[in-house]
Amino acid sequence: MTNLGPFEWMRDVMGDDEATEVYAELSSGGSEAARGAAGMASYRAREYWPDFFSIADRPALAACAMVFDDYPWLTATLVERALETLRGRRTITPQDIVEAAQLLDG
Repeated sequence: MTNLGPFEWMRDVMGDDEATEVYAELSSGGSEAARGAAGMASYRAREYWPDFFSIADRPALAACAMVFDDYPWLTATLVERALETLRGRRTITPQDIVEAAQLLDG
């Protein structure tokens, strides 16, 4: 049985098979490169913002990757540099990372 993590509640509502299928769909977004950049974002961002999504949160990782896919020039290295410029903010979002990266890349 697939561990659905914070989405375990879906099993009670939908049943095992449907919950596993929905979770797989939620977890599959984004290209490989964007998922790598999203993984870097999660890993590095949690050093400064502990509430930023965990790399183990597959649906959040996929959602972030889908945002990053809209910016093919966005690399994991650029994400890391962008995060450094965002230090000092109370919270951040994937879109904040994109905007900071645009300023660096521009």
